[in-house]
Amino acid sequence: MSYSEDFRKQVLSHIDLGSTIEQVSKIFSVGTSTIKRWKRSRKKTGRVMGMGRPCKPYKIDDIKLKQYIKEHPDAFLDEIAWHFEVTAPGIFAALKRLNITRKKSRLSTKKEMRANGLNI
Repeated sequence: MSYSEDFRKQVLSHIDLGSTIEQVSKIFSVGTSTIKRWKRSRKKTGRVMGMGRPCKPYKIDDIKLKQYIKEHPDAFLDEIAWHFEVTAPGIFAALKRLNITRKKSRLSTKKEMRANGLNI
């Protein structure tokens, strides 16, 4: 977890007031390398926060994946991955992001079988 922008500015303001990096490091319990990196960033860009990670769009369309799972409930991850032309771990991550579980519940299966007129 990263430090907030306010905290970073507060640390750097102490240095601007004349404290050494080592003193500020002990006061705020922040590493000296981190403080130096913040100073360098502020000098180069004028900001103390980084640019952040660029968010790429997902390769797998959520609606199409949900529809495929609905039509093929027993499909293996490899089969789904082949259909969407991605890797199985990519499908796993997409399913996790969508809160779709692949685990079959024994109770729900029993319930479905009873509803279909089969006795267990």
